[in-house]
Amino acid sequence: MLCANKNMATTVCFLIILQMAICWLSVDIFGENTEQHENVQVISRSILAVFDSAEEPTADATRIHKKLEVFLNHQGCVVEYHDIAAGLPSDETMCRYRGIITWFGDNTMRSPENYLKWLAKQIDNNIKVVILEFLGASIGQDGRVVDRSLIDEIYKKFGVEYKDDTTDEIVKIELVYKDSEVIEFERKLDFELDLYTHFSQIDNANKNYLVLKRNDIPDSESPVVFTCKAGGIVSPTYVYYRSEENFKTKLRINPFMFFSEAFQLKGMPAPDVTTRNGCRIVFSHIDGDAFISLCRFDTTRLCSEVIYDEILCNYVIPISVSVVVGELITGRELPWIKGEKDLNQIARMIYSLPHIQPASHTYTHPLDWSRKIVAIHIPGYSEKISSETHHILEESSYESLTMELSVANVGDEEFAQKELVDSIEYINTELLSGTEKYCSLVFWSGNCLPQSFVHDVVREKNIRSINGGDPVFDEVYDSYSQLCPLYRPLAGGRQVYTAACNENIYTGLWSGPFYGYASVIDTFQHTESPVRIKPINIYYHFYSGERMASLNALQKVYDYALEQESYPIYTSEYIDSVYDWIDTRLYVLQDGTGYRIVNSGKCRTVRIDHEKRFPDLSRSSGVIGFLFYQDSLYVHLDDSGSYELWLSSAKPTQPYLVKSTAEIKNYIFEKNSVSFDVYGFGAVYCVFKNLVPNSIYVLETTGEPIRIETDSDGTLDVILPENPSIKEEYHVRITLQDGERS
Repeated sequence: MLCANKNMATTVCFLIILQMAICWLSVDIFGENTEQHENVQVISRSILAVFDSAEEPTADATRIHKKLEVFLNHQGCVVEYHDIAAGLPSDETMCRYRGIITWFGDNTMRSPENYLKWLAKQIDNNIKVVILEFLGASIGQDGRVVDRSLIDEIYKKFGVEYKDDTTDEIVKIELVYKDSEVIEFERKLDFELDLYTHFSQIDNANKNYLVLKRNDIPDSESPVVFTCKAGGIVSPTYVYYRSEENFKTKLRINPFMFFSEAFQLKGMPAPDVTTRNGCRIVFSHIDGDAFISLCRFDTTRLCSEVIYDEILCNYVIPISVSVVVGELITGRELPWIKGEKDLNQIARMIYSLPHIQPASHTYTHPLDWSRKIVAIHIPGYSEKISSETHHILEESSYESLTMELSVANVGDEEFAQKELVDSIEYINTELLSGTEKYCSLVFWSGNCLPQSFVHDVVREKNIRSINGGDPVFDEVYDSYSQLCPLYRPLAGGRQVYTAACNENIYTGLWSGPFYGYASVIDTFQHTESPVRIKPINIYYHFYSGERMASLNALQKVYDYALEQESYPIYTSEYIDSVYDWIDTRLYVLQDGTGYRIVNSGKCRTVRIDHEKRFPDLSRSSGVIGFLFYQDSLYVHLDDSGSYELWLSSAKPTQPYLVKSTAEIKNYIFEKNSVSFDVYGFGAVYCVFKNLVPNSIYVLETTGEPIRIETDSDGTLDVILPENPSIKEEYHVRITLQDGERS
C-alpha cells in the first residue's frame, strides 16, 4: 500500500532504518541483541522457534514445544513460533530476538535458498542459532539440490566444515570424546552411536560435547554435538532417544547446560513462577466432572458432597472449584437426584467456604473443541450423535466412549458464548448471587484444545483460563521430556497449561487403578529436585470422591503438599503470574552489576542460576529478601512491579526475608524491629536474617505476645498463629526485648 503523504513515507522509512541500525549495533554483556536506553540495556528473552508446517502442522505439535520449550521457559526465555511456510520474518521483526531454534526432521524445504540466506544474515546480526538434527534446507520440495556454497557458508559460521560422508553403519562409528554431563543427561550412549555426521572443526574456540570418527576413513574426527560463537548444533539421533517398544523418550542432551551455553544465558535473571518468597508455590483446582455422580462407598452422598465433606472442609488452602453448568441443569432429572438433592444448593455450599474460588468447567463439557463434540445434550443447542453425524465422532479420539455424546449445532460465536460467557453468567447469577465472590475463571474440558476464536472471547471478556499440557514425570514416564512448557502457543494468544496431570491420567481414564493419583507425588518430587522446574499443582475431578481408594489417594497428595514449605495461591493467581512472566522486562544497569525488572507485580521471583554474589539491599528497591537454593539465587520481590536489583560480593548486613509461606506487604525490616502485614492461609512460617544475634524478640499479632529467639547468626524463625480471617491481611510486629539475651 502506498503512503498518500510523501513526507510521511520518508519519515516511516527513516524510522525503520534507525530501528535496524539500533538492532545491528546494540550488543549487551550477554552477547544478544538489545535496545539502548541511556544507562540501561534491554535484555532480550525471546527465542524464535522456526518450524515447517509441511512437517509439523502447528506450533503446539512441534517437538520443540513438546520436548524442549519447558527448559527454555525455566531459563527465562519466551519462545515464539514461526512457520516458514508463511514466509520469513523481516529484519525489523528479528531485532527483538535473542536466538533462533530449529528442529527439522529432514532436509527438504520450500524455498531453501531464501531460508539459508536469511539464516546467515541473522547469525551475522549476532542472533544465536541452535540447530537440532537437520539443517532442513538442503533440498527443495521439487527435489532440486541447493547450491552447496549456501550450506557451506552456514556451517562455516558455526566454526565447522560439512563433509559428505554421513553413515549409519554402526560398526564404522567410534567414540572419540564425550562430555557425559551434557550428552548423557537421561540415557547412556553405550552401544547407541547410530549415526555419524562429518563436521571438520575449523574454529578451536568451539566447545565439543560429543566427538565421533569413522574407523574406515582417515582424519574423520567429527564434533557432532557442540556450541560455538554462533550458537550450537546437535546432530541427528543425539537430541533424545525414543524406544521402539513403547515409544517413551529419554533426553540425551542436557538442555539446562546446552541452551545456557548456546544462547549465552549464564547470568541472566530468569523470572520464575515456581517460587514465591523462597517457597515453592502450590495451587489446586477441580474440574467439575461428576459433580452429580453417586458415591460408591456411601450412596447417600454425591461425589461433590464427598469432596466437600472430606477435602474442602479439611484442607484450608486456596482451592479453585469449577462446575459444568449443564450437569447442574440436566442432572436434576436423574433418578438418584430427582426430589432428593438440590444441586445448586450443594454448589452454593461449596462456594460459601472462604478459601474456595469459583470457576466454570464450561456449559456442556466440550470433548473435541474443533468438532464441537460435547458431553451434555441441550435441546436447541446440540444434537445427539446419529448415523448421519457419526462420522464426526469417527474423526475424533472419542469414538470408543460408551456415553451418549452430542454435537453443538451452532456457529463459532454462539459456541464460545455458550461454553464460556453463559456458563460464567449462570454461576454468578444462580450460585454466587448475594455473596462477595465473582467468577471469571474457566477450566478447559475434554481435549483442552480450544480454537483461536474461543480464546478471542477469553481475551475480550477478560476471562482467566487453564488446563492442558498433561505434564508428568514419575516412575512410568521417567523423563523431563514428558513435561510441558508454561503455555500453549496460539495465533494471537496463549493458553496456560497445568503444572501436573490430573487423576484421569493416573487411573487409566478412570478404569483403574483408582488409587493411581498418589503417583503424582513422584512428579512433584522429580520437578523439585535436583531442579525446581514446576510448582505443585493438585488437579483432579469430583469423581475422585466416587471411591474410597481415589479419595485416600487425594488425601495423601494434599497431606504431602502441606508437609512442604509451600506458598499456597489460587489458580487464578498462578495464571496471572504466568502472563506476567511473559510480559516481564529485564534491563542491565550501568556496569552490569545491576538489573531493572518491570512487570505488573504478579510474577514476584527472579532467579539467577550459578550466582554466588548477594543482593545489595542498600541499593536495591522492591527486593524483600533472597535465598540460595540448588546453586541458584532466588530473589523475592514485592508487588510494586518495578524493581532494581544490585549484586555485590559482600554479604548484606541489613535484615531481610529468607523465606515465607505467605505474602508480606507494607514491610519495614530493621535490626531491632520487624513489622509487616501478612496475607495468607493457616499458620504462616517466616525466616528473617541479620537481626541481633542470640537475642529475645517479642512477636505481637492477633493474639497474646510471644517471645522468640534469634540464633548466633541473627536468624529468626517465626511461626505465626492461625489467621482468624482466612486470606485477609493482619499486622505483625517483632521487637527486640531490651537488654535480653537468650
